Amino acid sequence: MRYRAIVILFCFMLSALVVDAQRKKKVYSYQEGYEYSYNRNLDSGKGTKRLDLYRDDMLYHWESAYVTPKDRGNYSLLKYSRWGLGNNWEISTNIGEAAFRPIIGGKYQWAQWGKLNIISSYLTLSTFYPGMTLAEKFGIDEIIKPGEEKAQVCELGHELLYSHVWSSDPNCSTGNPYLVLTLSMANYWGIGINEVEMRPFACHVLAPRSNTYGKSGYRMHLKGWVDGYANKWLTYHVGGYIHITPGLKSPVSLEGRGEAEFFITPICSVSFGGILSFGYFEGVKPLLMPFPMVDVSFYFGKKQSVAGLFDLKF
Repeated sequence: MRYRAIVILFCFMLSALVVDAQRKKKVYSYQEGYEYSYNRNLDSGKGTKRLDLYRDDMLYHWESAYVTPKDRGNYSLLKYSRWGLGNNWEISTNIGEAAFRPIIGGKYQWAQWGKLNIISSYLTLSTFYPGMTLAEKFGIDEIIKPGEEKAQVCELGHELLYSHVWSSDPNCSTGNPYLVLTLSMANYWGIGINEVEMRPFACHVLAPRSNTYGKSGYRMHLKGWVDGYANKWLTYHVGGYIHITPGLKSPVSLEGRGEAEFFITPICSVSFGGILSFGYFEGVKPLLMPFPMVDVSFYFGKKQSVAGLFDLKF
């Protein structure tokens, strides 16, 4: 009886220690307003929390308020290439536009509530001077006519972005986001280096941007944007812009963009889409002009085995 009592007492003390350790251990479970949270059962055996592994930057477009995490990002031909710096900062540039319009941008995330609402600021500095030089060389009269002097202008831009995220209940599934709605307002200023001010460009897409690409002027746009998850190998990105460019024949114009992004490997995607521009611009005959687009992106960053947005094995 004495030995049995000792064994029972020992088992009781051991159970108490285990319960106390479990009580002190951080438990991740669903909480109202924290749809990115998760419980331990979903991540048992993985060794690393799902939240740390999930490549959420593969859903969010650069048009959203989302800021790429530290040491993650992407290289793209036509979309903006991004690098996460940490402390809610990322930097970006556009490789495909570099020969025509060198640009550097920095996005800072101001606030985030429950992983569902994101507010950030995006600051850019660029110039279209190389584009005008190439247009002059190849005789593109819609941008610069023979003998016309080129304006040397730097464009400073600021965009205030807000994104709302929809995600699934992590106690029933992975808890990953599947839809992101972004609203933004952007303001741009042209800072002239010389005193030349060029006429508005006579071509769609460039025309609404003439005030800051070719002279010391101002323009702005309002944007609505959606990023969505279709399945493990496909996401879609679509949005519209209202351009407001004082001084043009039609100061208000519209622009739509859309693309389907196909992941051919876990870190490589091909996008097909286009741009649709609508406006009544000086020297431009058609009111509506479509432009097709094909892009390739490579994502880099932390690679782990994780079932998540695309059920991919990194």
